[in-house]
Amino acid sequence: MKTSISVEKHRIKWTGWMQLDDLDFVDDLTILSLIYQKTQMKINSVSTASEAIYNIYDDNDDDDDDDDDDDDDDDDDDDD
Repeated sequence: MKTSISVEKHRIKWTGWMQLDDLDFVDDLTILSLIYQKTQMKINSVSTASEAIYNIYDDNDDDDDDDDDDDDDDDDDDDD
């Protein structure tokens, strides 16, 4: 199995591009599980942040629509 790991201060630095070198299957599964959990937490965080941004944008868009409706009502009063 090909490996691409770098040793930095007596530690192995793992990145998404690296392949597992350890032939102990249980260790490999544990590492993959931890990577999956961290990735899922990041996805949830991004999802929550994007939903909050969308809600802010949607609230501002609704406020603009209300202002436009008020302007239309004023035009109708001028005609009478």
